[in-house]
Amino acid sequence: MKRRTFVLGMGTASIGSSVVIGSGAYSRVDATRDVSIETVGDDEAYLRLQYNDTIEFDCEAVETLLWVTNQLKAPIESFSFDAVGADEEIGVELLALPDSIDVGETAEVRARLSCLDGDGTRPVNFEIEVSGPDLSVHAHRTDEISIACHCPSETAWAIREGPDGTPDPTANRLNELEGIRANRWGWYLPYELGAGPVDGQLWSGAGQNDLDHGEQVGSVEFDDDGDAVTVSLQSNEGTMLRKSHCYAAVGTDRLAAVNAAPGRFQHDSASATYDPSTSTYTIPLDAIDGSAASAETIVLAVHADVVPTVE
Repeated sequence: MKRRTFVLGMGTASIGSSVVIGSGAYSRVDATRDVSIETVGDDEAYLRLQYNDTIEFDCEAVETLLWVTNQLKAPIESFSFDAVGADEEIGVELLALPDSIDVGETAEVRARLSCLDGDGTRPVNFEIEVSGPDLSVHAHRTDEISIACHCPSETAWAIREGPDGTPDPTANRLNELEGIRANRWGWYLPYELGAGPVDGQLWSGAGQNDLDHGEQVGSVEFDDDGDAVTVSLQSNEGTMLRKSHCYAAVGTDRLAAVNAAPGRFQHDSASATYDPSTSTYTIPLDAIDGSAASAETIVLAVHADVVPTVE
């Protein structure tokens, strides 16, 4: 990891309308004074930018994207920062920006970084705007911070709670269905229409349906209103839902036919109201395989890929 440093310098002492770009690293600079951009070494510089050219993290992390030092003779009264470059694999959520930067003060731009789809690399440009007495600067860096993540996920399955709030891992096992491999762990969930809401739990790492070897990573609620079934997932603190899948049908024939492979379920997180902590499926009864609108009971199965988060 290499920290790079650039400064915005006081190109001349006089006030003028021209803009001098001393480095090709910025695409645009607007200022009420002459402004130049050059490498470190100008003690009269008014804005010093430092950042790591590469940031690597596992699953989720809070990192500093940029250090900004005010070397003007007056405070910076307004500061804005924007990360440019959307990517579906890595999320960048800005957490805090300085409201102002006093003379000689260094401020940080921090962000929560999240792996959204396993391993990935995201190049990020950034735009900065600062203003103060007789000063207004808008700069767009055209070189990049490379953000890379590695985050293997855990498989999680929903299990229904009993009347006392405790799940029975020996009931409704996927691998008890004819045609499903013996090493396939997880559960299917018979749901009686009109009996909701029904609570469930989301468990990861419970191979062979053994909860003693797993961890509860979330909760699930099943409900219906006569027209549609709603399946709502909620992750526990410290866990993020990377993606989820939902099976819904009258009976288990289709579930067995696809060997309970989540990627072949009828619904996934792309079809749900979804964010990293919750996933909600609203499935019309007349869209459920097997004429659910006239059935008394349907079968659900809920799978998720989960990863740890940071506080």
